[in-house]
Amino acid sequence: MKRLLFALIWLCTFTVYAKLPALIPREILFGNPERADPQISPDGSQLTWLAPDKSGVLNVWVSAVDGANPHPVTNETDYPIHYYRWAANGKYILYLHDNNGNEIQGGSPKQGTSAEGLIGTAYLEYAE
Repeated sequence: MKRLLFALIWLCTFTVYAKLPALIPREILFGNPERADPQISPDGSQLTWLAPDKSGVLNVWVSAVDGANPHPVTNETDYPIHYYRWAANGKYILYLHDNNGNEIQGGSPKQGTSAEGLIGTAYLEYAE
């Protein structure tokens, strides 16, 4: 019994307590990426990606493949864009936009044409 008590005291004396790692900040887990979803135009002359604008809303940006003249081609101010694709001709960018949570009715496009559906409103933007 004395040996067991001695072993228990010895074990408790030399036990190393590990500290828990620091929590990951919410901004890193749930914040906007610097750049996301890069795509090259069908003709290979332009590069697009999703990035936040000055107000922190994700918009579609475009530049030459070498990175010259990056600029946003969308100007959404309320809800971020999460999905976009190049049109096959390389002149338009199709993106989905949530209009105040109204996925069924869609909304009026700011430029180009729209296709109303169950997911959201699809917009066409000129890529140039």
